[in-house]
Amino acid sequence: MRRLVPFVTAMFCVALVQGQALTAVDPAAKFAGTWKSTLKGELLSRLDLTREAGKLAGSLAYPDEWDDEDGVITAIGSVFNGTFDQERLIKSLVMGNTAHLVFRQYGDTDVVEADFVLTGKDTAELKFLAPGWLAYLKPWKFSRENSSAQFTSPTAKLERFAGGWQATWNQRPLYQLELALESGNWTGSFVYPDTFRANPQGEVVRVDYDDGTDESNLVEAKPFGSSLILKFMDEEAYVIELEMVMNGPNQAEIHFLMPPPPKRKLNPATFTRVPG
Repeated sequence: MRRLVPFVTAMFCVALVQGQALTAVDPAAKFAGTWKSTLKGELLSRLDLTREAGKLAGSLAYPDEWDDEDGVITAIGSVFNGTFDQERLIKSLVMGNTAHLVFRQYGDTDVVEADFVLTGKDTAELKFLAPGWLAYLKPWKFSRENSSAQFTSPTAKLERFAGGWQATWNQRPLYQLELALESGNWTGSFVYPDTFRANPQGEVVRVDYDDGTDESNLVEAKPFGSSLILKFMDEEAYVIELEMVMNGPNQAEIHFLMPPPPKRKLNPATFTRVPG
């Protein structure tokens, strides 16, 4: 009679090891999703985290300016200029219910470090560690807005950027953006006024619509965290570089990394998807 006990025991051990490997293969998964922190009904911060090859990718947005008392934020948003800094996740280390996150703005060298600690299934706290002016702040409380976002395929994430987009000024078109994704290849264009003015704070204050528009063609598109970096070039080889961040299925925010002429500072612009 053949004895099967060693074989069964061996198979049980293999299954146990495989099971342990499966549960430990992606410890970053529980952090994935869209997280938001609010203050008095206003958005204080947004943290987008996705998992890619067992690692975290994403971005962190927080106000350019705020008021605080002993490290507790007391005023944001409309009290100041209402704009947000956008940091890209460049490094992460997951330790149990804590994810150590390192962010950096696109094209910048300074980094922001923080610990993101899960306090419940869809709740967490973010504690800044560096630089000092952020580390001074008390932890921010976050809630996960859409936990199913972690299961979105990479292709679907990119397709949401495609389409026709428009930003307006004084109820008239200011910028127009066309993006198409086919077989992994991006095509598109960016149209802007031939003559417009912005004040030192980056706000558009004048548009000369009678002077017509300029158009630049898309030459490069690359994902960066949860956003898309777009590079355009016109017939004179003038380069415009934009960062596109989705704020919803039909709304996006464009950050001007390399603005159109005259290359002065421009505040982020809100774009709405154009039907059709």
